Order: sequence, then C-alpha cells, then structure tokens
Amino acid sequence: MPDKPRRTILRVLGFLWPAWRWVVGATLLSTATVAAGIGLVGTSAWLISTAVLHPSIAVLQLAIVGVRFFGLSRGILRYLERLASHETNFRILATMRLWFYSKLERLAPAGLVNERGGDLLSRAIDDIDALELIFIRVVSPVISALLITLGMGWFTAQYDTGLACLLVGLLIVAGVCLPLLVRSLSHTHAIRQVEQRGGLNAFLVENLTGMADLLVFNHVRERREELVKHDRAYSATGSYLAWIGGLQSGLSQLLCGIATWLALVWLIPSVTQGSLDGVMLAVLALLAAASFEAVAPLPAAAQYLDGSLAAARRLFELADHEAAIPESTPLSATLPTGIPALVVKDLSLRYNTRQPPVLDGVSFVLPPGKKLAVVGPNGAGKTSLVNVLLRAWDYPSGQVDLGGVELRDLTPELIRSAFSLSPQRGHLFDMSLHENLTLSRQNIDPQELKRATDAAGLTDFIAGLPAGFETQVGEHGLRLSGGERQRVILARALLQPAPILILDEPFSQLDTPLTGSILSNLLHAYAQHSLLLITHLFTGLEAMDEILVLQAGRIRERGTQRDLLRSAGMYARYHAYQQASLRQAAQ
Repeated sequence: MPDKPRRTILRVLGFLWPAWRWVVGATLLSTATVAAGIGLVGTSAWLISTAVLHPSIAVLQLAIVGVRFFGLSRGILRYLERLASHETNFRILATMRLWFYSKLERLAPAGLVNERGGDLLSRAIDDIDALELIFIRVVSPVISALLITLGMGWFTAQYDTGLACLLVGLLIVAGVCLPLLVRSLSHTHAIRQVEQRGGLNAFLVENLTGMADLLVFNHVRERREELVKHDRAYSATGSYLAWIGGLQSGLSQLLCGIATWLALVWLIPSVTQGSLDGVMLAVLALLAAASFEAVAPLPAAAQYLDGSLAAARRLFELADHEAAIPESTPLSATLPTGIPALVVKDLSLRYNTRQPPVLDGVSFVLPPGKKLAVVGPNGAGKTSLVNVLLRAWDYPSGQVDLGGVELRDLTPELIRSAFSLSPQRGHLFDMSLHENLTLSRQNIDPQELKRATDAAGLTDFIAGLPAGFETQVGEHGLRLSGGERQRVILARALLQPAPILILDEPFSQLDTPLTGSILSNLLHAYAQHSLLLITHLFTGLEAMDEILVLQAGRIRERGTQRDLLRSAGMYARYHAYQQASLRQAAQ
C-alpha cells in the first residue's frame, strides 16, 4: 500500500483512540454475535440430525438448551453490539467535528479566503459522516472476520484438517480476494463520488445564496441545466457503485454456496468410510455456510474504504494548510490597564510573493483617546491594515505595539479583546435584533444598549418595529435594508467592551446627512475610546485628530483635514471630487 493511503488510514484510526474502550467492547460484541449465530446453526443441525435417530431425550437435552441459549444470546448480543457501535460512532463523530472545527478556527479568516462555502459545508458534514461509520463498516468487520476465521479453522480441524484448510481458503477468498476485486472496480468511482458530492453541495449553496440575482438577470434556466448535469454525473457514479455492490453481494452468496457443497463433497467419503459420524456431516456443512456471515461485510468495506479515505484526504488537506498566523508561544498574557496606545512602525504586508506589497512601510501612532482616519481608493490597503491589527494576517516586517507589547507576543484572544471591529462585510445571524446586538455580551445594561443604538441611529428604527428588539433579521440579515444591517453591525461593535474602536467602511450604504449625524453622535458618546476609522467618505473627517491617505499600500499624505485641504494634494483632489458629486446628486 502506498505511503499516502497508509498514512491517511493511520490518521483516521487515530480518532478511535479516545474511545478505545468502546471500540474494543463493540468489536468483541460483534464477534460474539456472529459466533452465536454460527453456534445456533451448528447446534440446530446437530439436534435435527440426531433426532432422526430417535435417541433418548436426555441425549438431546443439552442441544435443546444450546439452541435456546444461542437463539436468545444472538438477539441480545446484536442489540448490545448496536448500542456499543453507535455509542462508539457518536463519540468518534464528536471528536472529529470538534477537531475539524478547531482547525477551521485556526485557519480563519485568512486561510479560508480561497475556499467555497458549500465545499466547506460538505467537508464538515458529508465527509465527516463518511468517516463516522468507518468503525462499523471497516474496522469492526475486519477484526471480527479474522477472529471467526481463526476460530472456525481451529474447530473444523478437530474433525478434518483438509476441511479446515478448504474452509479457511474459501473464507480468505471471500474476505480478501473478493474485497480486492471490488476495490479495484470501484476505486476511481468512490473517490469521484466524494469529489462530485463536494462540488454539487458547493454549487447548490452558491446558487441558493445568489438566487435573487439569478432571478433578476434571468439566468435561472442556465443554472438549472448546469445543476441537472451535476446531478446526473453524481447519480451515474452512485449507480455504478450500487451495481458493484450488487455484484459483490451475489459473489459472496455464490462463495457461500460453493463452500457448503464442497464441504459435503469432501466429508461424504469420510462418513461412508466410518471415520466421521454421519450426524456431523450436516453440522460441519452448515457451519461452513454460517461462517461466511463474518466475511460477508468485507467486500462492502473495501468499496466503502476508498470513499472514506477520499473524504479523509479532503479533511486532512484543509486541516494541514499552514495558518496565516504562525503558531508561537505568547510572551505576555496581559495588557496595561486603561486604553493602550497603538504604535505601528514600518509595517509591510504581502499576500503573495509574486505580487507587490499591499502595505509598504506604514507607520503611525494612535495614542489613548485619539481619533485617526485612514482614507484612500479601493485597493489602497485599508482593510489589509485592519487584518494585520487583528492578527488575521501575519506581517513579515515592521513592528506593531499594543500597550508597549509587540503583537506577536500577545495571544490572539488578548489582541482581539483590545479592539472592537465594525467590519466592512459583517455577518448577521438568523436571530433577533437583540441577540445579534448582544453577541459579545449576554447580560448587558439597558442604558448601555440604548447608548449604542442611539450612536448608531437605530433607536427610532427599532422602536417603530412591531416586535422591537425581538424582530427576527433573517439569514444574513436579509429582512433589513443594507443601511439598517450596517447600523446593527456598528451598534454591535460599540457594545463590545474594548478600548479601541476600528470602523471599516461603516457608512458605505448610508446617505451623507445620516453619516454625519451618526459619526457626530458616536464621537460624543464614545469620546474616551480610541478610534481608527477606515473610510472612503470624507463626511465628518474634520473631527479627526489625524488623517492618513493611503495609496498602493503607502502613506502618501497625513495631517488634519484643514492641513490636507490647504496643501492641495491628493486628499484635497479626492475631497473636491466627492463634494462636487454630492452637489450634483442633490440637484
């Protein structure tokens, strides 16, 4: 077996270790269940064959008790085995989901920017579900089959060594050769099915999310036809695998029948020669047939294994991605009390070595309580600066100090506790307004909630809603307008107990008068906070202590608005153009 599949198998089996007691117990119960079934068949055959000879009831008494015992124990053991197996699966499932989610947390957000949401969903649900039953369908059947094969080989060898060799050989054919044949026929299609399932889920999620735009642009029919193609390809792969499943089931039954007939052909001469009791003829023949119950699941396990390994590789492929922030041991677990100063010196950031830097030698100081604005055209590096400050991206060169401590020497949790972010594209959950607003703080003072909603211009809007704060916003906040969503996200940021506010394009969907009103209220209500405002709108910037003008990742100008307008540089040109556009729109 190549190294890569072997390593994948070992990593998958590693998830069994936390529940190893349940694994062992369920495997032993599974083996005992099959053994009880074999014992029931053998005891019944002996009882019927012996009863034909009309012996004393005392001779049959033990066999009668044995039939009752094996019949009852088989049902009880099967029930216990199902309980233990499903408990094992649930434990493994919980371990895997927590493991995968922790990996996604480590990668988010920078490490997931190139991933499709539907494909991530498929990995987190379908691929883990594919591995959930690997114990029942692969691990347990293989161990049980091995134990039963050894046990039956030993038992039949007590009566006929040749029959033991014949039975073990046929069990090996059914338990090894047939699974290898099935795997060779289904290998490519099993892997393809996992990939097609991920692609189909990604396609569905993407198109369901963008359904409104598809309707507007009258592109639904084309997408429906493409969905039909995806579905037909996935169904064709599933049909082929089902055909292989039917083939392996038929071949398994054929081998079972061949084993029964060969046992009879082999043993009849021994019976006629008197070296074997005739009663044992039916017993051994039926035991040979019953023993195939142990190896019957193995061809299906081989078919299932490739799909499971493909799903595992998809999980490990994503989980093994290098995090955008290298793991290190933080040197400091605390920040100075009060509002920490933020000092950025010669900061540079490059997303790709083949592309120019998105931040190049950026330096500024944000003292406690200072209000700093960063403006510039699209692609200037404004949001990239926020990503660095929140440690979503690592910076290869430069220095960022928070409260006199380098960011690399602080835990991510401590860094993010110092910043309250209103992101450019914030997410609203399908919950009530109150639940979305209090996401970072469950028990919040009503006065503090009112202060935040007043500053964000939400108080009158919420008061006018029939359900008030209990109004459901819908998935992604789709029951609200763009401006309303943006103000809810802003209020949520204001409610987070952090000394430094970072507002990334918080007014992009608001009109100019409302923008000026909200910014004025915010500066008054949260005057004690430090503020880093990322914006392309120049409304209200006269209240900023300093303005940085970014272009192509570099600071081209800096100063107050009065100074920048007086210098007649880049900021003045942008400001004049925007004012002219506003006057034209007003007319």
